[in-house]
Amino acid sequence: MYENSRRTWNAKSKITHEVDRNVIRAAYLEELAELTTKISSTLCSLASITDTGTSPEPITDENRILIQMKSIILRRRKREQFLPADIFADPAWDMLLDLCVAKLEERKTSVSSLCIGAAVPATTALRWIRQLEQLQMIKLTPDPFDRRRQHVDIADKAFNNMLRLFGAPV
Repeated sequence: MYENSRRTWNAKSKITHEVDRNVIRAAYLEELAELTTKISSTLCSLASITDTGTSPEPITDENRILIQMKSIILRRRKREQFLPADIFADPAWDMLLDLCVAKLEERKTSVSSLCIGAAVPATTALRWIRQLEQLQMIKLTPDPFDRRRQHVDIADKAFNNMLRLFGAPV
C-alpha cells in the first residue's frame, strides 16, 4: 500500500512540475512578445524622427492600430497568469482581434489557429465561430491545397467597425 501511494505521489509531482515548467515557459514567451512589441514601437518612433537623408515612413493609423491590437492580445494572455482565465472568457473578442491582426499583416488564419488563439476549449471556440459566421462578421473559405482545412477571414464591414473602434478614419 505504501508503494502505491508513493507511486501516485511521484506521478502527481511529475505532472505538477511539468505544468509549472510550461507556465514558466508561457510567461517567458509572453514577456518576450511584449518586449518585441515595445521595441518595434520604439523603432517606429525613432524612424519617424531620425534624419537619414530619406524621408522616413510615417507611423500610419494601420501600424498604430496593429500595435494596439497586439498589445491587447498579449495583455489578455498575461492576465491569465494572475487571475482565473475563466472569469474573463470573451472568445468572440479574442477571435476578432486575431483576425484583424491577421488581415493587417496580410496572413491567413486557419480555424484551428483561431480556436487556439481564443484560449477556450475547441468546442466553445467552434460554437463562437459558427455564431460569428451567422452574424456575417467572419467568412470561412476552404483551403485550396488541403480540403480538410478552412481559412477564416474577418468580413469587411466587421473589419472597418473594428478599425473605427480603435480610432481609425475609415
